[in-house]
Amino acid sequence: MEFNIALHTIFYVSIFIIPGFLLRRFYFTGEFNKEFSQGNLMERFIWTIFSSIMVLLASSFFFYLLRVISGKKLLSAISYSTIKEIFDLLSNNEIPKSSKFFLVYKDFLILILGVYIAAILIGIVFRKAALSNFLRSLFPVLKYKNYWYYFIRGKVKLAPKESGMVYWYTDADILVDQNGKAKMYSGKITDYFINSETNELESIFLEDTNRYKFDDNGNYQLVPIPGHTLCIPFNRMLNMNLTYVNREKNQSWKRNVVWWLIEISYYGLVFILVSLFFLEDFPFIKLNSILDKIGFSINTWVLLSIFKAIFQNIVFPIESSKRKVTLTANIIGVIVSSIQYLWIFDIYGFFSVLGLTAIVFFILVFKFVNVEKKEENSKDSLK
Repeated sequence: MEFNIALHTIFYVSIFIIPGFLLRRFYFTGEFNKEFSQGNLMERFIWTIFSSIMVLLASSFFFYLLRVISGKKLLSAISYSTIKEIFDLLSNNEIPKSSKFFLVYKDFLILILGVYIAAILIGIVFRKAALSNFLRSLFPVLKYKNYWYYFIRGKVKLAPKESGMVYWYTDADILVDQNGKAKMYSGKITDYFINSETNELESIFLEDTNRYKFDDNGNYQLVPIPGHTLCIPFNRMLNMNLTYVNREKNQSWKRNVVWWLIEISYYGLVFILVSLFFLEDFPFIKLNSILDKIGFSINTWVLLSIFKAIFQNIVFPIESSKRKVTLTANIIGVIVSSIQYLWIFDIYGFFSVLGLTAIVFFILVFKFVNVEKKEENSKDSLK
């Protein structure tokens, strides 16, 4: 009896819990990470079940569409009769024949992994929709509970909207209680933390911080505060004024076209990659096992994401202070990900490639750190 319950539990969890969990996990990321665990257990359980059903419906539609487009019978071992037969056997505490079990198991594993990938992609798409001012106004249900994000990141209706300008960062003037005396600080908001249960602000971090110094006549001057970051707890704040700073938007329509071509190409390739996962044989690629299929799909997706970031940073360059660090991380990511194809295509064993990956990773990191230190020393010598 215990064996029967355990099998049912694994089946129900893999079908009705994990897809919803993955969708919610990738929807509540970044500055909304704490909302994932908010609400009582029953509420989260219902939302997880609902999300799983939505993922299953979307996956079924995608699978049907893929079958129509390709004109092939995908995952031929998966059918209502075979699944029902195996499930009935398990319900009666009987083990199916090994030949049929492993035949269906292989295709079922591919199908369920495809559902999990769909759950992740749907969560990412919903998150992008929730961060869009236009879509959020059309569908208020997408709005996150972390209302501080919208105020601090300039996502409110009162934020200045000038032609040819886009949001850059937020300046804050904060009146603080220090031992019964009110003092005011000003700086650029770099980060903030909220309470995981109430979504109330707990602390805020400023850089390029100045302190207001007033004289007896009410005049003031800004006194720079040494250090990189100033942390101000919310319980010490008396009031706060936010100023949204905009920068000139890049008006080159050619760059915008290239940006969207990169976006469309990326998601098109991801769609093809997910579609290939459902095929019994990858076209033009020989993969010997289901693990090789999983490794190829995940590794190729990581490489596509890295190249997408590289090309978009070329089209719209980021701040010079972050450019080198980002480029270094992307180069290391490309090299490390490319090495994984050695075990995916059975050129070398998995553990041999794992060891090689660790060695290459530490060599690259060590080299880039040394180069950075030399550049810092040369700058100091010039001073």
